[in-house]
Amino acid sequence: MQVENKLRAAQRYFLMGADCIVETKSEKHFGARIVDLSINGAQVYSKNQLGSSGDIIEVYLRLNLGEEDHVFSLKSVITNVRMDKGFKLFKHGIKFIEVDHKAEILLKNYIYKSMTE
Repeated sequence: MQVENKLRAAQRYFLMGADCIVETKSEKHFGARIVDLSINGAQVYSKNQLGSSGDIIEVYLRLNLGEEDHVFSLKSVITNVRMDKGFKLFKHGIKFIEVDHKAEILLKNYIYKSMTE
C-alpha cells in the first residue's frame, strides 16, 4: 500500500553527506551538507541559518556519476528551517526551482545509481 505524502512530491534518498556551497540572497557563501536528495529538493544541514522559508538560494553541488564529476548549480527555495539543538545545526528543507533538463536527467541517474548500490 502506498501512503500519500503531502509534504514531498518525490521520495528522498539518504546521502552520506554531500558537501555543497550555498549562496544566500545577500550573496554570502556558506558551506553546507546535503543529507538527503530527491529530483525536486533536498535537506541541507549548516552551522549557519541560510535564510527563512520562502527565501531563494543557489546551491552548488558536485556529484560523481559513472566516474565523472558533475557540478550542479541549483536555484532553490527554502521551504522550512529547524534548529537541531543537539548537533547545533540548522536543518533546511529546500525545493529546486528552474532545474534545466540536463541537470534533471543527471540527478535522476544519480538517485537511481544510489538506490541500486
